[in-house]
Amino acid sequence: MSAAVVEPRHQPRNEVRFGAKVTLRTVSGEHAGEERRLEIVGIDEADAAHGRVAFTAPIARVILGRGVGDTASLDSPRGKNLLQVVSIDYTAD
Repeated sequence: MSAAVVEPRHQPRNEVRFGAKVTLRTVSGEHAGEERRLEIVGIDEADAAHGRVAFTAPIARVILGRGVGDTASLDSPRGKNLLQVVSIDYTAD
C-alpha cells in the first residue's frame, strides 16, 4: 500500500471527503441541538482537541460521502446519535 497526496481543493464540494471541514448538528441523542465543527485529516494529523479527526475515526467513517442535509447514525457508549451535515468547506483557514 502506498500513500497518495489528496488536494482538498480538488475534492467534490458537495460531499464530505478527506480534507473537508464539516459542521455537524446532533439531531437526536444526548446532545441534541448541539453543533460541532471538525476537519477530516490523516491519522498523523489527528488532534481531537482541535477538531482534527482522522479519516479512520468512527465519526469520520459515518459522514464520509454525505452531503449537506444528509444524516448519519453514530453509535456511542451512551446510545445512538443522529448527526446532520450542516456545511462542508474545503478552504484553508
